[in-house]
Amino acid sequence: MKDHTQSIVSVFDKYAEQYADRYSDMTIYTEMINCFMGSCSTDSKILDIACGPGNILDLIVRNFPELAVTGIDLSPAMLEIARERFPRGHFYELDMRDLDELNDQFDRICCSFGLPYIAVDELPLWLESIEKRLASKGRIYLSTMIKLKSSAELVFANSGEGKGILTSYYSKDYLRKTLKDCGFTVEK
Repeated sequence: MKDHTQSIVSVFDKYAEQYADRYSDMTIYTEMINCFMGSCSTDSKILDIACGPGNILDLIVRNFPELAVTGIDLSPAMLEIARERFPRGHFYELDMRDLDELNDQFDRICCSFGLPYIAVDELPLWLESIEKRLASKGRIYLSTMIKLKSSAELVFANSGEGKGILTSYYSKDYLRKTLKDCGFTVEK
């Protein structure tokens, strides 16, 4: 997957504004995000991995405006939009596989649709790095595209332009098993 990083970044940089607009209405995730946030205190710290323009952060900040939010992404254009939307937040250009570069621990860590850019065989190691960044009694939220069998495919833009992006798909069974093997309890 690391070999395809530049292709992924160039696509998201090129379409950052369109992505922000197209996926701005994330209300379908409100119930899950509220469950994930649970009983956060006002001093809770939130990390959004592969935050893009901050569409999921918008749901979080809407209900918990006082929280300290941090977002990481590799797309400078996406980060620019997130910074404009959440001037109190902290946003860093960082590969989601390099979480060890963060020095902080977080009460909540979310990764909404970033998993397609983690190779299936990298998932256990990536989850270990999340666990290191997670505060005691912290929670993670993951959302991704599910297939019957975990696989990787080359995906092209609808326009047919540009290089394809290597995209990982996970089966529910594989995700649940890997999360449990890494010491996480799956709630939903």
